[in-house]
Amino acid sequence: LNLEVFDTHGSAQQAIIEALEVQEMYEQTNVNIHELYFPIVLGAPWSSLSISTAPVLGTFDMGQISAGATSIALSDRTKYPYFYRTIPSDELQ
Repeated sequence: LNLEVFDTHGSAQQAIIEALEVQEMYEQTNVNIHELYFPIVLGAPWSSLSISTAPVLGTFDMGQISAGATSIALSDRTKYPYFYRTIPSDELQ
């Protein structure tokens, strides 16, 4: 198990910076990470941050799972194919 912690400080701008740092960290391993496992990021806790980071991580085929992002927009599998949540969307609440 490899765990790295990144803090967005609740900022969409910082969340994008951190998402890019995650991608860069994996790129530097010089290994095709998708042959080993499916990389996934835990968080962001809010829909606004998830909406910012999910496309960035998805560009690199990295998943994101959130326990607090409930926006219906994140249910669009064409825009957010690698986004998952552990809580129902606002549509179901």
